[in-house]
Amino acid sequence: MAKPNLKLDLKGLKLNPQQAKAIAGKYGLVIVGGLVLVAAPIAAYIVADGMNSSLASDASARAGKLSDLKAIGAAEVSLTLPGQEPFSQQNVVINQKVLDQYKQRLDSVSKQSVVTREYAVKHNRKDREPFVGMRLAKGDPALKELPLTVFDRLKQEYASLLSTMGAGAPYTEADMVAELSRRRSQLIDAEFGAKTESELSPEERASLGTKLADERLARYCEHARQFSFYADAESIGAPDASRRTTKLKPIDLFLMQWNFWVAEDVLSALKAANGEKDVLQGPVKRILSMTSTLQAPAAAAPADGAAPADGGEPPAAPVDDGSGAVPSADGAVAAAPTGEPINPDAALPAADYSKSFTGRTTNQLFDIITCEVRLVVQTSAIPQVIDELAKRNFITVTDVKIRPVDSFAAAEDGFIYGAAPVSAVSLKLETIWLREWTGPFMPDDLRSRLNTSGTLLGAGAPSGDAPTDGSDPAAAPADAPQG
Repeated sequence: MAKPNLKLDLKGLKLNPQQAKAIAGKYGLVIVGGLVLVAAPIAAYIVADGMNSSLASDASARAGKLSDLKAIGAAEVSLTLPGQEPFSQQNVVINQKVLDQYKQRLDSVSKQSVVTREYAVKHNRKDREPFVGMRLAKGDPALKELPLTVFDRLKQEYASLLSTMGAGAPYTEADMVAELSRRRSQLIDAEFGAKTESELSPEERASLGTKLADERLARYCEHARQFSFYADAESIGAPDASRRTTKLKPIDLFLMQWNFWVAEDVLSALKAANGEKDVLQGPVKRILSMTSTLQAPAAAAPADGAAPADGGEPPAAPVDDGSGAVPSADGAVAAAPTGEPINPDAALPAADYSKSFTGRTTNQLFDIITCEVRLVVQTSAIPQVIDELAKRNFITVTDVKIRPVDSFAAAEDGFIYGAAPVSAVSLKLETIWLREWTGPFMPDDLRSRLNTSGTLLGAGAPSGDAPTDGSDPAAAPADAPQG
């Protein structure tokens, strides 16, 4: 729009007040002290023309910032909480309130994680430590006697475990023969008035046989009421006496110790299933066998000397070169462990369902020991027994096989199971052992096998770790019996 062209000749103009008012009204002029001024509306229009470019620039800048805010609001934000994979969230506007809430949640989860981990370690360990220290330096003279010391101590501990859990063995055949021989003599004299069995008639001999059979069954039943279930050291995985040799290596000894801990947990669950009931009334009647295998690369033979749980053949025993050093399975001397540290905050490895339906595998956080247990169980109580095992120390039942049992045939061997039907149950268990507490006790050859340093990440010597002199914490010398 063109600006008004106002040309006023004040010198030649004779002002008429009335005309001046008319002109002022028409053109927006104001007469002040004889001067003619441009009125505000026109002045504002003229000034605004110079301000338009500044306002447009400012509005454009504001629009750009608004666009940036919209982009931020639609951005994808990635967040991470301890022990979890990072997760993403869209359409989140990051501001101080969001940051404060995230920090508060992060702190809360971190504290819960630490408390839970400490509880899990305490629950898994249960104040356990090896009966005999096995972290001895190469060349230590105690290494030579260490296998015998550990073997003898484990023999004592297995016997104590059976007693604590209320396990027992059936009447021995020799004892039963002796008892029935005495009873037969009493019956021949008291019931039939004869001195020898040859003096009895066929009917009397048949009656004597029936009475002795009843006597035998009564003694079996009376004996069975004295304990919770049938079991002996061999059936719960105690090492055979033939393995008592100085050629056993620290890795073998620690696996024997580990096998005992597994047996301890399993027997505790079975004892809980029976409660205060005896063999005749309790659901668990007998432990037939128990074998444990460490899940690890090129793992050693099971601690009890049986075949691995996966059905494969155990590897050949390491060769002893007489130096006291720990050879690996292929005969090479095991190097000092330089494996990964134990990182409690590390993410778990990807699930591997080729081994079990849990997908769990041995890793730097925990080790997997599979245990195969064969039991005689009251058929109707099998679910109860499985539930008790599942309650114990991170045990998962991964496989169950059941077949019927002839109770009368078992009674011939002295095993009385009661009146209810029973079954032979084969269970495959997956047990978890947190390396945070087992690692410090592991001998170097086992640490090398598992590719672990045996120590916590960032910790020089965590609580419970073996001292630098090679001895185990709070343990007596390895060459001395442990009280």
